[in-house]
Amino acid sequence: MHLSKKLIIVIISLTGILFAILLSIQFIWIKKSVEVSRRQFENKMEIVRDRLYKSFRAEKNFHATSAFTALPEDLFKKNSETKQLDLAVLNVLDSVFKSQDIYLPCKVAGRVGKTCYIHNFTASDTHNQNLDSADYKICLCNNSYTPALDIGFSFPGINKYLVKDNSWLIIPSFLLILLLIALFIFFITIINKQKSLAELKNDFINNLTHEFNTPLFSIGLTLKLLSGSEEISNSARLKKYTEVITTEKNRLQMQVDKMLQLAAIESGSLLMEKKIVDMNKVIEKNIDGFRNAIEEKKGKLYYHPDAKEHYVYGDEVHLFNTISNLLDNAYKYSDKPEITITTSNNAKALIISIQDNGIGINDKKLQMIFDKFYREKHGDRHDVKGFGLGLSYVKKIVEMHNGSIKVKSPPAGEAGKKGEGTIFFINLPYTNK
Repeated sequence: MHLSKKLIIVIISLTGILFAILLSIQFIWIKKSVEVSRRQFENKMEIVRDRLYKSFRAEKNFHATSAFTALPEDLFKKNSETKQLDLAVLNVLDSVFKSQDIYLPCKVAGRVGKTCYIHNFTASDTHNQNLDSADYKICLCNNSYTPALDIGFSFPGINKYLVKDNSWLIIPSFLLILLLIALFIFFITIINKQKSLAELKNDFINNLTHEFNTPLFSIGLTLKLLSGSEEISNSARLKKYTEVITTEKNRLQMQVDKMLQLAAIESGSLLMEKKIVDMNKVIEKNIDGFRNAIEEKKGKLYYHPDAKEHYVYGDEVHLFNTISNLLDNAYKYSDKPEITITTSNNAKALIISIQDNGIGINDKKLQMIFDKFYREKHGDRHDVKGFGLGLSYVKKIVEMHNGSIKVKSPPAGEAGKKGEGTIFFINLPYTNK
């Protein structure tokens, strides 16, 4: 697959957007999870306050009214007078917190007096800032045997606790996102390296094929001069040698031309001379060229021109080469070829099918046969030559004519048996003459 610089930038941008969306979703889920934990903690604190209230009421140390009347109002100021009361309050708090599995550092404030501090209006100059700033407050007032006792407590580390409580969600999410980013960077690096290597390979092949053209032209010119000489004409042996050289030169020239055509297609510089083409005539010309070769192998070629609409708008030369490549493959991969060419129509297209009785293709490799330089390996076949360019060229030409090509072969497990064969379907939009 060819990835242009523009396509790579688009892929990176889209992936970046997807990562941003993923991060946002993860952040929202983590935030919601922390909020749920906070609500659960608040519900737990309702239970804690209820139990604290009952525990304070049940504590005998808080029933002696006379013991409180002479105490300073503020508790937990390290006053010797409130030391006993401070310790009693802290013991109750500690006992209730442990019963609810709360082991967080706690900041405690308190006030004792004749009236309730929390529920009654208090002048600003007598405010207890520690009690005012407490997150949770308990009023132990309004009873006949206990003076007004107000307790407040807070958990300064509650946010860290809630985050830590959700670490099972945060840490894996963070690690997963980092891993995805690392893999994305790795794959982009690999793609860029592969793209650079592919460009170097293509440049090398293009330069190589262009360099081949010069000696091939010289060989062709020399062969033409040799063929016209008296020495060659009078010697059957020399004439045979020149024919062999000519055949091999033409074969090599054909491969070089295919590579140049593919390079032109991939670079977008291939020029097509499109016009209305009669595909019946194109197929018939190909049949005339292959008939003798097929008969030499004692094979047969059948043609069923059933399509009523057989005109397409395209380049006649490249369409001719497309059919020629498919017939050439059918011929090469069959010992005693039986090739059937059929044309038909659907609602919008001309369908050309070319079926052979060759060795077939494994269904797992069917889509790979259109790749550039790919050749199906057959252990018992060493006489089939080529660079694996034909089908790649065919697919690109068909697509440049707004068509499609498909291939079918035997079911899985049966491919590779002689006589099973392969069938190609070419769909080309037809036009009126």
